[in-house]
This record gives sequence, structure tokens and C-alpha cells, in this order.
Amino acid sequence: MAGPPPNNIVGGRVHICIHPQCGACGQLFLPDDRIFALPFNEKVYVYDAGKFQRKRFSVTRGYKYVHCEEPEFARWFRPDQSVTIHMDCLDFCRREFGICKRDLKDGLSKGGFNRVWLAAAWRYAWREMQPLGLPSYGAIADLPPHIISKICGFQKSFPPEITTMIQSHFPSSFFWRCCSTLQLIEEMDSAKIHEVAPCSLSKVLCWSRGSVPKFVESEQTADPYVRLIMDSRGIKSIERISEDSANNAFRIFKYSDVFLIEHAETIKTINVEFLLGMSRLHIPEPSEISIWSVPMPIENFLGLQSIQREVHLPISPSSRRFVAINLDPRHCTGLSFFTNMRKIVYIHGHRKNGLPAFEIYRNLNAFYEGDLVWTYIPLTAEDKINAISVRRHIKIASACTITLMMKSGQPIIGTLPSSDQNFQPDEALYTMEKQHPLLIHNIISENPISYIGLNTKPEIITHDSITAEKTPLAFACFSSAPLENVLNIFVFTDDSTNLCKGIMIEYSDGLKRALGQCRLGLDSVQKYHRPLKLSYATATYKLLYKGRWKKCKSVYTSFDLENDLHLRDKKLSWKHYEMRGHLSFWFRANDVVLRVSRD
Repeated sequence: MAGPPPNNIVGGRVHICIHPQCGACGQLFLPDDRIFALPFNEKVYVYDAGKFQRKRFSVTRGYKYVHCEEPEFARWFRPDQSVTIHMDCLDFCRREFGICKRDLKDGLSKGGFNRVWLAAAWRYAWREMQPLGLPSYGAIADLPPHIISKICGFQKSFPPEITTMIQSHFPSSFFWRCCSTLQLIEEMDSAKIHEVAPCSLSKVLCWSRGSVPKFVESEQTADPYVRLIMDSRGIKSIERISEDSANNAFRIFKYSDVFLIEHAETIKTINVEFLLGMSRLHIPEPSEISIWSVPMPIENFLGLQSIQREVHLPISPSSRRFVAINLDPRHCTGLSFFTNMRKIVYIHGHRKNGLPAFEIYRNLNAFYEGDLVWTYIPLTAEDKINAISVRRHIKIASACTITLMMKSGQPIIGTLPSSDQNFQPDEALYTMEKQHPLLIHNIISENPISYIGLNTKPEIITHDSITAEKTPLAFACFSSAPLENVLNIFVFTDDSTNLCKGIMIEYSDGLKRALGQCRLGLDSVQKYHRPLKLSYATATYKLLYKGRWKKCKSVYTSFDLENDLHLRDKKLSWKHYEMRGHLSFWFRANDVVLRVSRD
């Protein structure tokens, strides 16, 4: 069987990049998904890549090739020379194009399948671009009704309202992947070849996917900034915009879009290529451009860019993707932090009609093998974030602990410090200077977040030491809240164990506190109105963890126990407390310890 180009051969093995996203349907791979690698060398060849792995680097036994899943490593082996596809998506393409399995073994040199391969490769806006890892829902959000009807065999168009409802319940179904793949096949089949020579990005006036680009004429005065919008399919549009538009035109963005905005003078060396209604950049190394995800309007994006550059972020060019979350409670109702082993791997801003956090959690938790901690921070008009403190770990790269200063208290994100040797002496304190501050963090493909801050310059505070308190649960996260003046309490319960995962407290003055893991949309929730008594019982259970049974501890929790069915279980030893004092909640991914203090 012919293989990829010679520069992919290292140590007698052919290296093939395994991408985190299916090139056909656009959905993100999950661990153990059956996948195929399709390298290109004058022809498209098909290799069985086995199952998608949790680990970054894997060697397929019995073959003379290596699957590289570490982006920083695989990039040196030309990841743009291969795409990765679900096994069932590949079978669907093969049937649509009438390709037999023997043709796949011999390689495909022309036809519609090669157009689909090109579209899969151009999901990356440029060759060395880090995978965007956009949520799978973004790949199925805009399916035309006739596509769904064709898959189902209906003669009439499928009602879009029914489509949306089904998608919300089964977002990862093979049916939707077939629909997305068929949509890509139809678009590539109808795409026309226009002779457009590669040119400088600064010369493009406007372009959108599926259209022919318009260019800046020699005597034409164009707006000074260039904006690219990107989604899970690659570059979506290119346009020249004014300075006012650069600052205020982000209200149209979807949560599944990312964008790049630069002055035309700074991107003259970047070329753009157009083919089959698609476009792709050719960026010289090294590159200083950054791409952004902004789920909220920004009043002054150019000012935000200048702050980002002045702070001298300690990140590499490969991690120059940023997210800016508007912390105005009118738009953002809360923040969810997903952490693993002292590292923050994702931050989600909750908003109306936004992507549900539990879909992101399920995807991430599959890769962290059930070891992901979900910390939710509610935001209200009465309880905004006034300041953020960031302390970094000395020995563990990217590890940090964040403290949020709020009217309701100081919730902590990450594990508590265990000694004064764990954290650096310098603390970065970001104080809110604007009415609507922005939480900014970077994203590195399949790696923890390495930068977190605000759209203000931090004050650096040096500490002599950290006082480490003894905790009943080692390497645990911590949260606490007072038990007086409680209006409502919401207890989050894991359906598989009936044990408590988190507690949400709503106070009479409008403030809210979240303790433990309040996994919105994932766990069952029991509401208690103006409870008079807190009761909990410690319990142990066994959990299948990485192939072995692990003993974990947690609690059954109830308020006003006399109305609760737990009272019938005589084996449980309940502790009862009046609603006063302070509730402390230590938690790990699968463990919980509660304490009530009267201080």
C-alpha cells in the first residue's frame, strides 16, 4: 500500500496525525470511537486507526505507521496531509459515492470523495492552527430541513421545531452525523471551481463560504481592519470593517464562532487561497496573531487587544486563542469551572440560549476518565465579582488556584494549598475597574488553561507564606456558606448513587452560593423552601475507576428530614442541625465531606 510523503517517515514508521474532530460530520471524537486516518500523497489512502485514544501518543501494533495525537508533536509531520473520520461516516461517504472497499485500499485520485477530503483538511484555517475543539452541537446546529428529510426518507421537509427538540436530547446520535456528512457532500458536489490566484489577506474586500471573493481595487479606500469569522468548518467569512465595527460588532456572533481581527497593515504577509467555495490562510512563522471567542458583546475590542499585548502573556504562539466572558449578570448568569488535578481545563459562561454546560462536561469528563470536577459560581445583580485573585503552583505547570471576591463570600476554584512550598509567593489581584468587566483566558488544544485574568492590569501582591489548614479530605476543593436567612435550597443528587454532589443556597437578600458540584442539567435537583433543619448521613460506596473498584465517601443530604424518605433507612447515622452557623463542603470528583460549625 502506498503511503504518505517521505518527510512523514521517522524511525522506519510512517507518522499520521490523528485529529480530534471528524473531517466528515464535524463532531468531536470521544474515547473509543472507531476512526480511520486518510493521508494524502497524490491519492487519498485509508488506514484503520483503531479506536480514538485518551492518551496523546499511540503506536498501532502490526503496522508500519504511528498515530500522533499530540498536536505539538504531530505538527512537524504535516497534519494537513491527513484527515480523520469516524468509521461509520466513512462507510456513509463510500455508499454515497459508490466506492467499493478495494478502491479505498488502492487510493482515490479524483472524484467527489477527494473534495470531501479537502473540505475536511480545510477545517483548519491554516496549516499549523491548533484544533478549535468546538462543541459537537455546532456541527449540527444549521442543518437544512431537506437534509434530514432525505436521510429519513420523508417526501416533505422535516419541521425545524421537531428537529431542534430531537437534537437537544440526542446531540451525538449517528443520525445527526449522517445529516452533517450528507450536507458536506452536497455542498462539495455543487461547488464550482473559480480561478482565483492566492493573494495577500489585506487585499480581500469581502468573502463568505460558497461565494467568489471581492478584492480591494487599486484606488479604493477600504476600511482599515480585517475580520475573519471561523466555525467548525473553517473560515466562514472575510470582510473589511471600520474601527467602530471592530469595537462593537460582536453582537452577531454565535457561541460556536471564533474570530480574528487585525489591522490590514499587520497582515500583509499572510496569504489566502480560495478553492471550491472555501478559503485557507498561509501564515509565515513566527506569527503573533490571536483568535478570540467572545460569547458577549465587547465595548472596546481594540483596547482589549492592547491590554493583552501590554501584559506580555506567558504563552506560546500555538496557544494564542482567547476567550472573553462578559461578567455582567444581565447576560451571564454564572460561571462553570472544570478542573482536574489542580488544573483548570475549561471555563464556561452561562447565558440565555447558550450552549448547555453539561454537554461540555460530558465530553471533557470522558477524556479525564471521570476525574473532572465541576465548580459552578452563580452571578446575580446583587452579587457581582468585585476582584479575582490568581495564585500559580510552583511545581505543576498551568496549575493555579483562583479566589473570587464577591458580596456573598470568596469562592475558591481549585484545590486548597497544602503548604507554603506549593504556590508561588506572588499573587495577581485583578480589581474591577469597569462597569462590565471581562474574564479572559486562553485555550490550548487538549491542554489546561495557562492564563486567566481580567481586562485590567493586575496588582502583584507578595506573600511570605501560606497558612495550610488540615482538611478532612486530601487534595480537595472547598466551598462554604452561612445557614441563616435562607430562602431556598437546591440539593443536586447523582442519579446513579442517590448521593449528594452539590448544594445551591438562595438567600432572602437575593444572594446565592453554590457548594460542591452543582452540575446543572445533569443531576436530579430537590428544592426546599425556607427549611428549618439540615440533616446529612455519611456513606461509602464503590466506583469503577480506571478498570478497578475504588472506595469513595459521600453523603446523603436532606432538609426537614421528617418529610424525606431517607428516614426509613435504619442503617444510616444521621446528623441534624438547626439552620444557623456555617456549612463547609469539601469535595473531589467522586468524594464529599460535610461539616457544620457554630462559629
